[in-house]
Amino acid sequence: MPKENAKPCFICNAPSDHVPWPGDRAAFQVKCARCGEYHIPRTVTVELSLDDTQRGALSGYLKHRTVRGEPPPIITTNRAEAFPGAITIDDALASRPRRAGDVQDAVLVAIARMIGTPGGKVRLTDDDAALAYSLQPFDFRWHRDQLLARNLLRYAEGNDIYNLSHAAWQLVDDLDRGRVEVPDQAFVAMWFDASMDDAYERGIKPAIEAAGYRPYRIKEVEHNNKICDEILAEIRRSRFVVAEFTGNRGGVYFEAGFAMGLERPVVWIVRAEDLEKGHFDTEHFNHITWTTVEDLKTKLQRRIEATIPRLRKA
Repeated sequence: MPKENAKPCFICNAPSDHVPWPGDRAAFQVKCARCGEYHIPRTVTVELSLDDTQRGALSGYLKHRTVRGEPPPIITTNRAEAFPGAITIDDALASRPRRAGDVQDAVLVAIARMIGTPGGKVRLTDDDAALAYSLQPFDFRWHRDQLLARNLLRYAEGNDIYNLSHAAWQLVDDLDRGRVEVPDQAFVAMWFDASMDDAYERGIKPAIEAAGYRPYRIKEVEHNNKICDEILAEIRRSRFVVAEFTGNRGGVYFEAGFAMGLERPVVWIVRAEDLEKGHFDTEHFNHITWTTVEDLKTKLQRRIEATIPRLRKA
């Protein structure tokens, strides 16, 4: 709990403990009952300019990391200056689930982790609002009530103590194993070389977003699992896969083939000069060929909109 002389959290303004980070007096080490733990440079605290929705999303990102037992991240503002253990504010905000059902799934998984094992109990209060990626307690209460109505969450003692039903534990297991599809997620399989970063940032990513979906690129997402396990789980969860074959990387072929085995649609793309370098087994697929990132964005957006049914907004 914060001490009596606690200061407002830099993210959610709740009482928190923050002291100079040991070994670096240019940064703070923060422990917040709502957000969890994080490190933040003094320069970022000065630059921080977020509205309440963004603060709620960032608070939720930090809270879910804490619940997962991950080490406190270092919050930065410049992707180019990011380093191991750091997360940019933009990337943290982009990780927030967009659909109500996905937020509810995230809340359920977090509650399961807080309980630990079937049969356990947990106390949930308004301080847990960040579980719903919000600063507003009524947002969390709404998702809590939906879980109660679905008989996933149950009252255990009084009004604040809860446990999970058998069906909830089964659903959590499915979510953790990636067996439950995230309707708006598009998995991006491509070469991780830095030469492809511009193609992703200005071509692939905005094209997927403009078509109404959320791109997932394993390089950008922090996790503690084996990378192959993480890739397979996220392909299972995705609505479709964008496979970019520039560089002729074996991993991209594997990921595209795995997606096809799951009957997930695959959008095939490659830089024009690399088209003839592809494996002959894939020559018959209708590849999008591109020369500039602007060309890539336009063609990919059109292909997604023409071949992947557009989602209905929640």
